[in-house]
Amino acid sequence: MGARAAAAPALQAGPKFLFSSQRKAITEAETKKAKIEKQKRLNNDRYKRASNCALGKSGNCLQQDNKPIICKVCLEYRFCEDLRKNGGKPFDPAAGRH
Repeated sequence: MGARAAAAPALQAGPKFLFSSQRKAITEAETKKAKIEKQKRLNNDRYKRASNCALGKSGNCLQQDNKPIICKVCLEYRFCEDLRKNGGKPFDPAAGRH
């Protein structure tokens, strides 16, 4: 019986990690928020790179020589098509024409 009593304080002296359901929920929320922020940042970067690529080529993209994900965004938002319609100039919402 004396051995068990001596072992109990040794367990309490170590680092305290709380794995309660509340802590798990907080950690999951932080992880989810970080994942969403990363996705937003990646989407922003891809959008900017695709629009810059289309502007650099003035809408005349005969071969897709960029990274596949960038070309996919360009095709999805029709950057090159819009530039060809506007004579190589980006769309100006103030002018009201597309």
